[in-house]
Amino acid sequence: MFCPHCHNKIPDGSNFCPLCYANLVGVKQQEKESAAETDAPRPKQKPAPRKNNAKPAYTKGSRQGKRAQDKTPMIIAIGLILILVLTIICKILLDLYMQTKSGYLLRAVGDNHVLVTSLAKDQGNVKILGLAISNGLVSLAGCVFAQEERVFEISMGTGHWTC
Repeated sequence: MFCPHCHNKIPDGSNFCPLCYANLVGVKQQEKESAAETDAPRPKQKPAPRKNNAKPAYTKGSRQGKRAQDKTPMIIAIGLILILVLTIICKILLDLYMQTKSGYLLRAVGDNHVLVTSLAKDQGNVKILGLAISNGLVSLAGCVFAQEERVFEISMGTGHWTC
């Protein structure tokens, strides 16, 4: 079976062309009917003449040119450097926050919740603040991961929990 759009050979019974992604649902019956009418092999078509300096739009194996392939290690290095800088900035800001009164209360609520209550602070509010900070860091990590992978799926972060 041949695709009517790109004229490449495709497996029999395909609903779409794997090369040009053309919909072949209605083509299947026409192909069988035309094959029944003529049993002669299909003649080869000559490709259109090209100019000497013209390059093909699609090269086998990659859709990018050689220059884009050469820049890949540099792009990866820049991405890693940016992630490292972002991590250092978050670490410094979190250390500075933990040296404030609110940061000390956040540390204390995990170790000694009676101390937080004796300082006339609600331990529930301090716990919620700690959860908000941790959720912010997790969402930042997810954003960096999705940016680095250049794709996002809703089931990306789900893992397998075993007990």
